[in-house]
Amino acid sequence: MDFDLVYQDQPLTIHAEVRNDAVVLIDGGRKREFRYLALDPATYVVFDNGKTRRLIAVKDGGVVYICTPGGEFVFHPAPATDDDTFVDEHGPHGDKSKLFPPMPGKVVKVLVREGDKVGKKQKLVIVEAMKMENPVVAPFAAEVVRVNCAEGQLVDTENVLIELKEQTQETT
Repeated sequence: MDFDLVYQDQPLTIHAEVRNDAVVLIDGGRKREFRYLALDPATYVVFDNGKTRRLIAVKDGGVVYICTPGGEFVFHPAPATDDDTFVDEHGPHGDKSKLFPPMPGKVVKVLVREGDKVGKKQKLVIVEAMKMENPVVAPFAAEVVRVNCAEGQLVDTENVLIELKEQTQETT
């Protein structure tokens, strides 16, 4: 999943992949893998190249504050555009009618029910991962056929969260 952030007034895009107890971060050409252990919702122990560091990450509104022994960092979300969807609209198998979470996390809000009609890019589910809320949106105007998740549920990238049936315009 890509995160578009602003750090010290400079735009920054970071690609993050969560794998079991590790996070892979790719910033430009640099790739780093960190193992981590969550001590509580905001405190982590990070293992990096044989070194152990304690990290505190707090999200306040849209701003993310990270405190490490090496310093404090403040990240702001980059301004959103109409193209931002925060999820692969096609799913891992190319089926646009089945929506998956962008990374493992916890469902914090289900915004639709079975039978609801939704518009293109309408938020359907919010998944929290790495202290960031990730909206899962409709790739097209549709009817919600099935909701396969509940608030508080832990989900992985292979879990289908929502199943849709595309709505076509009918002519009379």
